[in-house]
Amino acid sequence: MSMYNRVMVAYIDNLVSRKALREAVNIVKLHRGTLCVVHVTSSEDTAKQEEGYRVLETGLAFVRSVDSALQVETQLLTADPIYGLTGVGDAIVKASEDWGASLLVLGTASRKGLKLFVVGSVAETIVKKVDASILLVSSGFQVPVL
Repeated sequence: MSMYNRVMVAYIDNLVSRKALREAVNIVKLHRGTLCVVHVTSSEDTAKQEEGYRVLETGLAFVRSVDSALQVETQLLTADPIYGLTGVGDAIVKASEDWGASLLVLGTASRKGLKLFVVGSVAETIVKKVDASILLVSSGFQVPVL
């Protein structure tokens, strides 16, 4: 069985997450695996849930446009907003463990210097807690940190 046969990608429908999704699709095609696209919402509110499903449909449509035969599934995850970005990261970690991901693909904002260490991020939370291999996909441009 291939090393990366179960690839999970976190998707939020922005430039860097589309880039991450493209990488995940390429890896799944190469390893003849299964892709799981996840999106995290911070509320069980119906409108937020519907928005989350629309984001997942956008990601799924992209995957189908690249390879209509690819094995792909989607999951809408819910994180308690009281935990902020840590809650989002924890939801992704739990989903990757429950699904049995062999690789987790995440888009990241580029940060430099001390700000990288001072400002927490979803990716940082996940890297510290997940057992699967992780591919961090950079946006390719610098994001200012306040």
